[in-house]
Amino acid sequence: MMYPLVYEGHSYVSARALAEALGATVKWNNDTQTVEVTTSGAPATAGMPDKDNSTGTTTPAAPAAAGSGFLAKLAADFTMETAQNTNKQQALAFMTIYANALKTGQTAELDAFLDASMLTPPDDQYWTGVEDTKESLRKKISGDRAANKQEILDDYAAAVSKMTVSNVESGSTYKSDLTANMQYYVRPEGFDAFSSLSVSLHYSVPYKHTEYYLENIFVQ
Repeated sequence: MMYPLVYEGHSYVSARALAEALGATVKWNNDTQTVEVTTSGAPATAGMPDKDNSTGTTTPAAPAAAGSGFLAKLAADFTMETAQNTNKQQALAFMTIYANALKTGQTAELDAFLDASMLTPPDDQYWTGVEDTKESLRKKISGDRAANKQEILDDYAAAVSKMTVSNVESGSTYKSDLTANMQYYVRPEGFDAFSSLSVSLHYSVPYKHTEYYLENIFVQ
């Protein structure tokens, strides 16, 4: 099931889900840093945000489609504000998908979002990355489902699904030469402060690399 993201009067849906529903295939091209959508003809590519050499910032050309994933890789000189604003749009999509996984116990859509968000750096055999994140989130979802009644999980997922980008608040940020962190949260209507949903993104610079890769995603 796809959950649209309403942003500045426009609705965005998952590029992957839409393409696959139309019989196309979607894959990440690490060499060109683009998403390739292949139909019966040649693949069409959708680029990641380009680096603006005049300012040294990472600047997206347009709002990313909901469900297409967080920024998987950031340039060494990326600007935190720009990257955080771009990821904010995806944070809402992620949290909506996560809340639905809490409701249903099914994680296929969540796994697909993580696959689109997290790359494995070349030549890094110690990288934890997407599989560890998937396992961690599955355990959390299982525990939260066991601790709550189904009707509460249903109401919670419904409340999160009504959130818009304006409801997403940015939390703490941090950037060093080797790591960077971003945090987002929403406060679902009808639930107390202890039921806020928070997602933290942890980027790391792999050995022999200069760019930051999204290594872990934590949910609280």
